[in-house]
Amino acid sequence: MTEEEMRRYRYLRKEIAVERERMAKMAGDERAKRIAEIIAEKIERAETEAERIERYIADVEEPVVRMLMVERYIHGRSWRVAGQRIGWRSEDAARKTVKRYFKKEGK
Repeated sequence: MTEEEMRRYRYLRKEIAVERERMAKMAGDERAKRIAEIIAEKIERAETEAERIERYIADVEEPVVRMLMVERYIHGRSWRVAGQRIGWRSEDAARKTVKRYFKKEGK
């Protein structure tokens, strides 16, 4: 998993919500049935990718790194706020901790 893939999480969740809304508007429209099937496939792909990211974070053994990843990539918080949420004052410490983890993992 790369940091870039992690950053996509929030957009995947947004895409899923938007596409579900589109599908709901198409309900009952026979002409839109094929389009709804395509949308359902897009939702499935986005959900699979989001689950992969969630699993990756859940499998991180270091609790501090895991908490920072949840705050940053899942909740979309800034590095400053992510650090504060776990009791740190330094934005740099939070960012560098996660960056070091990716580097150590070869990502």
